Amino acid sequence: YYVVYNKTYASVYGSFSTILFFFIWIYISWIIYLFGLKLYYFLNHNHNEGNKIRKNTKKS
Repeated sequence: YYVVYNKTYASVYGSFSTILFFFIWIYISWIIYLFGLKLYYFLNHNHNEGNKIRKNTKKS
């Protein structure tokens, strides 16, 4: 009885662990993606601000 129950237990909770790891993988992927978007915005925004400051100082 225990051997049969143990196989059923592993097959059911093994499937849940696969789904759990899939959702964790999606979560970590989104964190990396959103961090990349923030980094891109920060670098692009600072680059444009630097160009505006340089243009304003050249005109004066």
